Amino acid sequence: MLIKQKENALLKIIKSKYPFYYQHFVDSSVVSLDGVRNTILKDYNVLIEFFEGDSAVYVLTVSAQKTSFRRINKAVFDSIVTCYKTYLADNELAIRHPGDFITVSYSLYRLIFEADPLPNSGRFIISPDKEYFPFDALIINKSGRSISYFLNRYAISYTYSARFLMTISNGSTNDPSNIFFGVAPIEFEKRWNMADLYGSSESLDKIFGHFNSGSILTLENATKASFLKNYSKYKLIQLYAHASVNGRNGEPEIYFFDSVLYLSDILEDTQPVTGLIVLSGCKTANGKVFQGEGVFSFNRGFAAVGVPSCIANLWEVEDKATYKLTEYFYNYLSMGIPSDLALQKAKIEFIKSADPEKKIPYYWAATILVGKSMSIEHGEAFTNKSFLLFILIAIAVAFILKKYVIRSRVKDYISSTKF
Repeated sequence: MLIKQKENALLKIIKSKYPFYYQHFVDSSVVSLDGVRNTILKDYNVLIEFFEGDSAVYVLTVSAQKTSFRRINKAVFDSIVTCYKTYLADNELAIRHPGDFITVSYSLYRLIFEADPLPNSGRFIISPDKEYFPFDALIINKSGRSISYFLNRYAISYTYSARFLMTISNGSTNDPSNIFFGVAPIEFEKRWNMADLYGSSESLDKIFGHFNSGSILTLENATKASFLKNYSKYKLIQLYAHASVNGRNGEPEIYFFDSVLYLSDILEDTQPVTGLIVLSGCKTANGKVFQGEGVFSFNRGFAAVGVPSCIANLWEVEDKATYKLTEYFYNYLSMGIPSDLALQKAKIEFIKSADPEKKIPYYWAATILVGKSMSIEHGEAFTNKSFLLFILIAIAVAFILKKYVIRSRVKDYISSTKF
């Protein structure tokens, strides 16, 4: 009885002091299928949840039309997923054995979806039970020389649970000056033995050009303290930095110019206005796995304080490819396209424009969107392209009006002149 009383007292403290953490990770009320359909599936086509037991993996698929629940042999599932992830994270292995990767990827696709046909296209939400693996790189057919990825048909986002999507609100701010916040330390302390990220500054400048307000911190201004002080005030956050899954404290960490940000450092008493944070660092989507709870990574930490969505990476990413993919993403996002669709389009554009050796999934599949997809409301984003288009239209209209006026004057002159 005493233990139960202490537990209830602790839950009350958590609910009072950290309401967002309580709402999304402590509250155990039941989520109904009708609730999922009436809320989540208003914007998405399919929700897929995985539940892993000792000997089987159960897959729950929910769409507006039907619900299915299937059992997969866990040993087979784990074996293929492990092999699949190995090929994805090792570019040299994938290049040396392309046929083997195709076989593994196609086998995993069939294992999960063969018994449950999918729509031809759509927006999918994946809720894993443990570690993430990218569905984007699943091969859905391998006829002849051409292959087709899951990415080509479906926009994918991931979630911690259906409850999270049903209860989390979009970050919002009425301050027009706080839209984009970009942070890039660029250089790091020598004792950390990490490569400098000189291309990150140029990439931030390109991204910032899509938005009409915000700020950028680089070099000595990109400190841990400045990030923690300011990030919650902005709608969009872009962070270019190095990261580690298991730091000195045994938890995920991100490196700033002066010091290290640990997962446990993220603590907010009120919900940030942030709608999306992009963590462009190696393995920022990874962390310690807890049975029944999933992965506790930086994206999970930001979700706990009320940030509805995060883009992070599953393995060590290549710098230049990351800059290019991120720039493509913000280009589409600034057009008002929802973030899951913007990321899908960015990856497809990256594959089309990349050199042949960089078209493999290693360079683009590591980046995943976890949480609630969002779009930028009209009036919050004003791209350079939009401004240029506005100027061209204005010039064209002025030219037409001037031409019309001249023609009218000439006509009037002719009509008034006697020959």
